[in-house]
Amino acid sequence: MSEEERKSRFVGSLVGALVGNALGGPCVWMSPSQIRIKYAGLEEMIGGGQLGLRPGEITDKGGLLLAAVEALLSKGGYDLRASVEAQLSWLSTWDREVEAGLGEARAFLEGGGEVEDLPAHMESRPLGAVPDPGTSPLCRALALAFWFPPDPPGPLVEAVVRECSWSRPGEETYVASSVSALLLALLLEGAPLEEKTYRRAEDLLVEADQGFYPMLTDPFSWAPHPDKPTPRDPLGLASTVVSLLFRKKEYSEVVRGAAGLGGPADAAACLAGALAGAAGGAGEIPEKWWRPVREVPKARHLALKLAGRRE
Repeated sequence: MSEEERKSRFVGSLVGALVGNALGGPCVWMSPSQIRIKYAGLEEMIGGGQLGLRPGEITDKGGLLLAAVEALLSKGGYDLRASVEAQLSWLSTWDREVEAGLGEARAFLEGGGEVEDLPAHMESRPLGAVPDPGTSPLCRALALAFWFPPDPPGPLVEAVVRECSWSRPGEETYVASSVSALLLALLLEGAPLEEKTYRRAEDLLVEADQGFYPMLTDPFSWAPHPDKPTPRDPLGLASTVVSLLFRKKEYSEVVRGAAGLGGPADAAACLAGALAGAAGGAGEIPEKWWRPVREVPKARHLALKLAGRRE
C-alpha cells in the first residue's frame, strides 16, 4: 500500500466516522419509516431530531471517539486515565442527556473514586443497576485501531477491553467492539473489503487469547430488516453495521443505510462511517456531508499524524 493510500484510508476512516455520526444523529430513536417520511432518503446533511442538532453537529459518540484519539497521541499510546479524562472533559461540553454507563462512571469519579478503580466498580454493579448503559464503547474503541496494528491482535484487543470496561463491561460489548476494531485495523492496513478480511478479523479475535469467540450474526448469510430499527445491544448493532458494510460497500450507501434504520443511529452510522471510510478512502465521502461538520479539519490532522506512525 502506498503512503498516499494509507493516508487516504486513515483520513477517510476518522473523518468518515464523524460525518456518519452527524448524519445519524437526527435519526436517533426514530423508526425507518419515520426517517423515510421525514428525511427523504438522507441525501443531505440534516439537523433536528430528538437531540435537536444543527446540520453537521456530532453527538457524544463522535466527540468521545475524537477525544480518545487525541489521548492516544498525547500519551504516545493507550493509557486508561488519559483516555477517561480526555473523554469526560469533552463530555462536559455536551449539554444533552448522557448515556447511563458514562453517567455512572462520572458519578463514581466525582464521588472520590479513582480512574484505575473504574473498571472494577462497573463490573461490581448488580445486573440492571445501570439500565441501558449505552453504545459509546463501540465507537470509542475504534480509536485503538488507529494505534495498534491488527497482528499480533493481543495488544489491540486488550486495550479495547480496557476502554470498554469503564462504562459498559461485559463479554458482548468486548466481542462486538473487538471484532469491529480488528476489522477496521485490517482495512487501515490495506485489506480489501471482502469476506476473507472479515474472516481474518474473526480469527484474530480468537488468536488474541482473551477467551473470546466470534458472536456477531454472520454478515454474509443475514441482512437487517429494512423496517426494523438497529438494535441497541452491542452484538446486534455491530452485526447490523457489518452486514450493511459488505452488502452496500460504497461509503454513502453504507452510512445512509445505517442512519436510515434509526434506533441508536448516531452510533451505528459512526461505526459504519469509520469502516466504509477506511475501505474506500477519503475521496468517497461526499463534500456536501463533510463540509458542515466543524470537527473535520481536526480529524484530518489527527488522522494524518496517526498514518505517519505506520510509515
